[in-house]
Amino acid sequence: MPLQFRESCYGAKVVAIVDCFEVIMERPSNTLAASQTFSNYKHGQRVKYEIAINTNGLIIFISKGYGGRASDKHITEDSNFVKNLRPGDVVLADRGFLVHDLVRECRAEIAMPCFKKRGSNGSGRY
Repeated sequence: MPLQFRESCYGAKVVAIVDCFEVIMERPSNTLAASQTFSNYKHGQRVKYEIAINTNGLIIFISKGYGGRASDKHITEDSNFVKNLRPGDVVLADRGFLVHDLVRECRAEIAMPCFKKRGSNGSGRY
């Protein structure tokens, strides 16, 4: 495990860094497919995936693709990512990743980065 993670307050308990990402796609000719992949937030066609990496940067989980309207929480619930967690595990995520309740059900913990104040030189460490 990299030194930065060993020295953090979570140490060896960090098992994954998780987030969702989107891939831009062309508008499908099928009306149903077009409505399922349209993202109001991004104003275009998207496919979303959940991805988790370990502390060494290796991909350890990637979900199937979901339409652009799917929330991060829905993807996390449906993909069963949390079923891989054990009691005491710590998962790092950004503060917009609102899946605390799902992670707590596994008796694991989700940790989010501290955000620097505007104008400071903070590193935004976890």
